Amino acid sequence: MIRKIYLILLGIYAGYSLVYSQTPELFSKDAILDKVANQIKVFPQEKVYLHIDKSTYLPGDTLWFRAYLVDATFHLDSQDHRFVYAELVNPMDSIVSQVMIRQNENHVYQGYLPVSHNLAEGVYTLRAYTRYMIANERENIYKRPVHIVTSQWNKIKIKSVNGEKGRSSSLVLSLLEASGQKSVRDAQMSVKTKKSIPLKVSEKTNDIYVEYGKNLKEKNSSWLLSFKDNDGNYFQRFFPFGTTNEDYDVSFYPEGGYLLNGISCRVAFKAIGYSGNSIDVSLEVLDEEGQAVAVGQTLHEGMGVFTITPELDKKYKVICTNNYGREKTFDLPVVNERIKYGLKVDAQKESFKVTISSAVDAAPEPLYLIAHVRGMIIFSSELQESQKTFLFSKHDFPAGVVQFLLLDKKGNPLSERLAFSDNLLSASCDIDLGNSSMKKRELTNVKLQITD
Repeated sequence: MIRKIYLILLGIYAGYSLVYSQTPELFSKDAILDKVANQIKVFPQEKVYLHIDKSTYLPGDTLWFRAYLVDATFHLDSQDHRFVYAELVNPMDSIVSQVMIRQNENHVYQGYLPVSHNLAEGVYTLRAYTRYMIANERENIYKRPVHIVTSQWNKIKIKSVNGEKGRSSSLVLSLLEASGQKSVRDAQMSVKTKKSIPLKVSEKTNDIYVEYGKNLKEKNSSWLLSFKDNDGNYFQRFFPFGTTNEDYDVSFYPEGGYLLNGISCRVAFKAIGYSGNSIDVSLEVLDEEGQAVAVGQTLHEGMGVFTITPELDKKYKVICTNNYGREKTFDLPVVNERIKYGLKVDAQKESFKVTISSAVDAAPEPLYLIAHVRGMIIFSSELQESQKTFLFSKHDFPAGVVQFLLLDKKGNPLSERLAFSDNLLSASCDIDLGNSSMKKRELTNVKLQITD
């Protein structure tokens, strides 16, 4: 299988690579092909995907799935492994169901996971992997959310009131049903690091009072509520650890990796609450004199962007405020005097606009630009100017994440930028059912013909 991938790799590179080099010993076409192909040969990567029958299940259901195992570069079927492992994991990172499947006579991975009758309601994680993936890079295993719901909780409306006091957070839960307040007794709270924590329940209102410190939130992302009502019915459900007015952190990502001296730079940011959920914030960037030099706000899922022209040896503060008025201050990454060049990428409708940016004090030097998708080099060229703009047609790239790399004359990476190519190939499918008259649950043979 590896030899097959290696030969295909050379063939695709021969058709796609464009190399204009003045240093053939380092950046020649053959040198690049040999290095990348050898990397894939020595350390191949793979992907697994699970196709499931639905996204929401009841306790006692069966989760049916089909697994697709491919090599990560060309998305061809991988025959290097006999088994694929699938697991259903609860919000406390405990495995509640696991299965190991192998290919059947038709070279298909298919199987099922039983959903236990006693599972608590919540958002679980379905993951899949091979032993090779676990042994090398665990972050590459397949994951997707799966909702487990129960009919009991569908009849209950939950009202929550949040509070903060010093380093502690509090939460008051009111459980309402059609007849009024839900009766609660023997209520307990469980977290990953502690299995049983008694809760306070109001004798008058049956409200549930939860208090937790910052240390508990940092070690746990979810907690499990369990209780009984006056009729002896047992209820349990997972809740995220945190509130809408929780503490949060903000991370900053200058485009290309670094801020450049005296050049307008775009900075992306991501706001995450301590519960792991994204939150909305607005921000203001202040210089050392306290003057505002940039503003921004989250646009989607806690993510946003702002533009700043930073100066060398200056420090900048970012004042962030969430929707509840909670204000926090963060330091913006400083300008690195050793970094003189960076990449800017604008994804347009039919093309990628790639701009090489240089700091105001940058001296001209040989630079090299490489673009590849999953290890397939699409473009490689020496730049004749320190600042230049390239326009790449999206039709020259296969669908997937494109990595643009800027290198110095020794091949060291100076900047990188990722962009998504949505150049999806269209196909038509002809379906032949044969007999147009079919009975209920009758075995039916279907012929499919797919053409590009």
